[in-house]
Amino acid sequence: MPNSTTVLVVDDDASTQGLLAAIVKHVGLTPLAAGDGGEALTIIESENPAAIILDLLMPEVDGFHVLRQLKAKAPDLLRPRSVVAAVNDGGRRRVTAPPFPGARRQRLR
Repeated sequence: MPNSTTVLVVDDDASTQGLLAAIVKHVGLTPLAAGDGGEALTIIESENPAAIILDLLMPEVDGFHVLRQLKAKAPDLLRPRSVVAAVNDGGRRRVTAPPFPGARRQRLR
């Protein structure tokens, strides 16, 4: 059963990871952090977070690999899911959708 208060933030960019973790903490949840997909898979297995914010484009083990592993090992962990995209726009990174829209935030609590 998922730990209902934890959210795993997976990003190889420390500033993005820190920003997302701060947002998770601000809405009253407990952030866990991983810097790559391999670390994320280890944390997912040991901590069973309620949600995962996952960077898809990382060196080494990327987010797509993490999703394939989760689909193979624990497909129920992928439901419900949301996609939040970050765009590198001429050297500026920006999030194109809020990480926790109201309905999603309420479901996590």
